[in-house]
Amino acid sequence: MLEYKSSGAVGDWSPSKRNELAKDVCAFANSAGGIIVIGVCEEGHKPSYLDDGVDTRISSKEAIESALQARISPRVENLTIKEIPNPDQPFFSYFVFGVPSSMRAPHMCNPFYRFYRRYNFESVPMEQYEVEDVRRRQTEPSLVLTASLQQVGEKINGDRLQYQLIAGVTNIGSATARDAMVRLYIPREIVGQVTWSPNTTHEQTVYNNKQMVRFDAYIRDQAGPIPIFPKDDQPYIITRGASRKITLHLPADGSMDSSEIIAHLFAEGMRKREFTMLIGKMLKNENVEKT
Repeated sequence: MLEYKSSGAVGDWSPSKRNELAKDVCAFANSAGGIIVIGVCEEGHKPSYLDDGVDTRISSKEAIESALQARISPRVENLTIKEIPNPDQPFFSYFVFGVPSSMRAPHMCNPFYRFYRRYNFESVPMEQYEVEDVRRRQTEPSLVLTASLQQVGEKINGDRLQYQLIAGVTNIGSATARDAMVRLYIPREIVGQVTWSPNTTHEQTVYNNKQMVRFDAYIRDQAGPIPIFPKDDQPYIITRGASRKITLHLPADGSMDSSEIIAHLFAEGMRKREFTMLIGKMLKNENVEKT
């Protein structure tokens, strides 16, 4: 996840601004992690232009980190803050916050007495079941999906582009995930060429009242299930090589950008996790949303 904020988010570093930024850090740490860039103005949730930056005579890097951590319980480990001086404005800098998906979650934002998570472009309060789900990271495997689309080949049928789906799983939990399986639901009208074997099945079906193709991929080899170890930053790719290949045929006019691919992740000792992938976001290489 990536979020841009103007330097006014720090600005004079008033208590209310400290509280709001702490809330956003909590939400990222309780979710999949992400990056917050201070000093970039947005238009329509997209970066537009750089402002002058933060006056470090008022808000230094050390003061920002200290103020944020004092407002978060427990503290967010491995939070990084990088300062980038503005070459055109002495004493002014931009800041880049690297917020990990925390193994000590859930984190509470103390001024609001609430736990927060990311939802679309907002930090929203967590429900009790979501708090308990996040707390399980400390004792259970927690698989998350990585997915992107890579354009291949030329246009087909005059108006469609071919994309290869690249999907994988990473374990952000603290326990090894065993006997894992990934299930994908892809709209039937965009599924092109498919090679789906071994340890896989696929079939046409109906899901959420939509015509879909269901793909099941068991994470195993001839010797048996392949464990997915925690804290391994290299995802296990389930769509790989010639034996597991899904090509999507997408209209060049973007008319399918709002279509969704649904993923269900299963593993021994882990509750089912569900992710939604918007085609438009995948084309922009944006993150998958958990539902």
